[in-house]
Amino acid sequence: MKDDRTAKTGDQAQGGGQTPAPDDGRKWVPVFTGASLDLVKIVAAVAMTAAHANEVVLHNGWRPLWDFGRLSFPLFSFAVACNLLRGAREPAYLQMFLLVGALSQPFYAAAFVTDQANTLFTLAIGATIGIFLRPLKPIVQHAIFAGGAAAVFTPWIPAQAGVDGGIAAMLFPAAVLLALDGGRPHFVWLLILLVGLNSFPTMTPSDIALTSLRTGILCLLVLLAAAAFRRRTRLLPRYALQAFYPAHLLVLTLARAFG
Repeated sequence: MKDDRTAKTGDQAQGGGQTPAPDDGRKWVPVFTGASLDLVKIVAAVAMTAAHANEVVLHNGWRPLWDFGRLSFPLFSFAVACNLLRGAREPAYLQMFLLVGALSQPFYAAAFVTDQANTLFTLAIGATIGIFLRPLKPIVQHAIFAGGAAAVFTPWIPAQAGVDGGIAAMLFPAAVLLALDGGRPHFVWLLILLVGLNSFPTMTPSDIALTSLRTGILCLLVLLAAAAFRRRTRLLPRYALQAFYPAHLLVLTLARAFG
């Protein structure tokens, strides 16, 4: 969700950063930066808001809004991966997620009547896992993803507990980062974790499969559409989404209180 100002790797808007290695996904930088990455974030924010409004106001009464909301986390994860590949300063980047997440948590807990940590903490954990795994040997990376995937699909482990989205959501941003970083085999974990993100106890296997397939295809279409706006100037003010996230949760909290 971090805003980016120019297409330069490690620019000042990202707080500086080291020059990426030759095989670190720089081919994505000129495509998803400026307006193109902003469009990805806007669609993700709209999808998130639609899903949240459906849950709080409509009590999950309209399935199409829930389906649309499934796009939000994968698209935000893609934006996080792009920013890290651009050379964002990792400590400052993670601190931003933790700060806004902490400020948003009271509204999140009140709006959804939950003790889970909100999505920004999930993204921060996912980014941290990706940063940690990136320099490790591929066999170690795959072993960690395999263990995480096994936990996600093991019935007796509460895989969706702790943070919004659970284990699958914590691993998904890392899988996106490593897949875009040139690790083509990591796309397998990306697909497996996408299914994990859309697996809920009340859903049938066919519904899970169709929801995951639909989510993946729609996310790809969003990325293709956004790529058409590459090399255009930014659409969002700096820190717009950081302000939007707690603001929309405050509105939902008020809607629940007075609805």
